[in-house]
Amino acid sequence: MRWQTAKGVDFGVPMMATAAGAMPPTLILNLLRGFDVVTLITVPILLGLDPIWSLALALVVALFLRSGFNTEELQEQAKEQKELLAAEKAKRVN
Repeated sequence: MRWQTAKGVDFGVPMMATAAGAMPPTLILNLLRGFDVVTLITVPILLGLDPIWSLALALVVALFLRSGFNTEELQEQAKEQKELLAAEKAKRVN
């Protein structure tokens, strides 16, 4: 789920030298995407609890991820807030 909802790799950023050649840093970070969800869901099993708790956590996480959590909309709101903050700072300077 998280791999499908993530943004694509930006190949316009400066590359990072690796043993396999040049790679954009975001490509390496995409390999780690989703481990937090896997860890959260498997913790009850690792603690020796009933596996039904893992299923319940998996259901909650799936519902949260599919609830329409729109990162693009949040990024647009953050951009608007930064523009408003810059305008307020410009007013204070003048």
